[in-house]
Amino acid sequence: MLSQGYDVVLMTADATVSAAVDVALAPATAAAVDAAMTAEMEKEKVVGLAIGIIQNGQIAYLKGYGLADREKAMPVTTDTMFRWASCTKPLGAIVALQLAEKGQLDLDADVRKYVPEFPDKKVRITPRQLLCHQSGIVHYTNGTVIPTRATYTNANPYLDPVVSLNHFKESPLLFAPGERYSYTSYGYLLLSAATARAGRQTFAEQVAQRIAQPLGMTMLQPDYQWVAIPNRAAGYILEGEQVKPSKDTDQSWKWDAGGYISGVGDFARFAKGLLDVKLVSKATERAM
Repeated sequence: MLSQGYDVVLMTADATVSAAVDVALAPATAAAVDAAMTAEMEKEKVVGLAIGIIQNGQIAYLKGYGLADREKAMPVTTDTMFRWASCTKPLGAIVALQLAEKGQLDLDADVRKYVPEFPDKKVRITPRQLLCHQSGIVHYTNGTVIPTRATYTNANPYLDPVVSLNHFKESPLLFAPGERYSYTSYGYLLLSAATARAGRQTFAEQVAQRIAQPLGMTMLQPDYQWVAIPNRAAGYILEGEQVKPSKDTDQSWKWDAGGYISGVGDFARFAKGLLDVKLVSKATERAM
């Protein structure tokens, strides 16, 4: 989890190692990891980075390097809140498959059964195809994206993922659903609307109750721009050889496509939960 950019000179702030690990990484291994991270940060011009290591099924190392906010000289620690970006998609996948296990979401039904507001494309698009990026729904730049013009009176209209579909729902499909694979964040956004309807709870409530709480993830939350989230990392972009602060764009509309944030410890706990098959049955894991 990283904020990209800047020069290695500004990456010498003291890193923080968390005590919240299951076992300790061997000192020699930890030193090798630190050296590798420092070298990679220099190579990629990364401002700040956090790492979690799972060894033999246990969280063995959590550490921050460099700066979470260059302008404020704020170091990265294990409490630094990084955007999950597209690593949020596995949250959406788990929520959908949990609902499928309960019989609340039919993976092979037309998604319009759950989200009739999504326009009829004259073909059936299923939750399974959305999960597998085989729906034919456009991504950001690989086809024609047609946004729906709308006026909102609510300051934060995208708290309802159905409203977020206005970003793309009128766009033509790239191909017939099931024909091939094509990565799409918009497809996962449609999935989050379907899981909210099928689960009769908001997507955020389902993530909190069925993923975060069972795994002891205390920092995971929606990445709301209007909320003052403590320890939030700044973002940076590399333009040529110069690293500049990136625009802090609103991520609230992305939901399971890229709308969550946490510290590296929660990121590691989620990974461990997947490895330990804590969130779905073994049969579902095999199907995944």
